[in-house]
Amino acid sequence: VTVKTFVLSLGAALGLMFVFAGNSGAADAWYASTCNQNFVQGEWWRTLLYLACCVFVLGQYRLPIAQYWRALIVQLVAYEVQYGVFNRMGQFHVKDHLDTATSNIVGAASGVVVAALISLLVSVSGDFFRTRLLQESARNNNRLGNFYFQFLCMAKKAVYFFGIGRQSDIMKFEVEKKLKDMRTELKDPNHPRDKIDFPKNEEDAIIDAIIGTQDINMWSILMPAGYQLV
Repeated sequence: VTVKTFVLSLGAALGLMFVFAGNSGAADAWYASTCNQNFVQGEWWRTLLYLACCVFVLGQYRLPIAQYWRALIVQLVAYEVQYGVFNRMGQFHVKDHLDTATSNIVGAASGVVVAALISLLVSVSGDFFRTRLLQESARNNNRLGNFYFQFLCMAKKAVYFFGIGRQSDIMKFEVEKKLKDMRTELKDPNHPRDKIDFPKNEEDAIIDAIIGTQDINMWSILMPAGYQLV
């Protein structure tokens, strides 16, 4: 990100130098009339515009659309903190640029905190789902566990309904019930079942669930926010 920003800044500077043919006065006048204006100040669509820009950034990172919400929350919090601190400090630090430095630091720090919390939430949720899917612990079969599992199921179905999910995500919930019944039959001495086996597509769904519920890397949702702040 640092190298890319440097190259873009260098290219912009060279472009202005060629366009204005070294006339710094004309360049300063153009900058004052065009660039030195906060056109989003006080506008109701400011946050919506920023989120739209964030979506395009996430597209560059090849992040699955169903996981956009993780990075968008981090990006939004970091931006709002940066924006708020900059506006408040800008009233007192006009020449020393402490408003810019402080707002960038505080915005980045808030993004780190939110990214850590979301990573923890997703990881804990993933551990619960994997344990429940594979029936590794009977503790997840209580009322609270059933409620949360049904909540995850409805959320996945809603995502799939809007065309941004996968059929295998729905199949994982169907496999959970099937595996639960199979384990019950396997433990029953009067039942003829002697092993647990699945068709190839359901087996692939289980493997996908195990891989997909591993702890996420915090940088995967923090880096786009850092890129936006730059």
